[in-house]
Amino acid sequence: MPESHPLMNAKPRPSKQQLLRVLRDLSRRLVDNQDDLPMRMKVAEVLRQLGRTTEAVALYQSVLRGHAKAGQLAEAIAISKLILELDGGQQHAQQGLLADLYARNAELQIRPAPTASGSSK
Repeated sequence: MPESHPLMNAKPRPSKQQLLRVLRDLSRRLVDNQDDLPMRMKVAEVLRQLGRTTEAVALYQSVLRGHAKAGQLAEAIAISKLILELDGGQQHAQQGLLADLYARNAELQIRPAPTASGSSK
C-alpha cells in the first residue's frame, strides 16, 4: 500500500468508553451554554457515533431550529439533510421543512439589497 493511501492516515475510531467520556464532558459544558449551536452539534455527533440515533436526531433538530431562527439557512438545510439520512421515518415532515428552508433561502438570495435610506426598491 503506498504511503499516501488514505487508510495509512486514517485515525482509529474512538472506543465506546472514549465516546462516553467525551459525551459526559460536552454535556456538562452544554449545561452552561444552552444556546451554543456548535457544542450541540458535537454532542449530537457523539450520540450518533454511540448509536443513540433518536437522541442525536432530537438534538440535531434543535440545532436546525436555532440556525433557521438566526437566518442561517444554509446550515439549517445541511442539518435537515443529515436528519433525513439518520431518520427516514420522519421523511415526510423533514422534506416539508427542507422545502420551506430552500424557499426562504431562495427568497433571501433574490431580495434586493436595502438602499442607503433603508428601503429596498
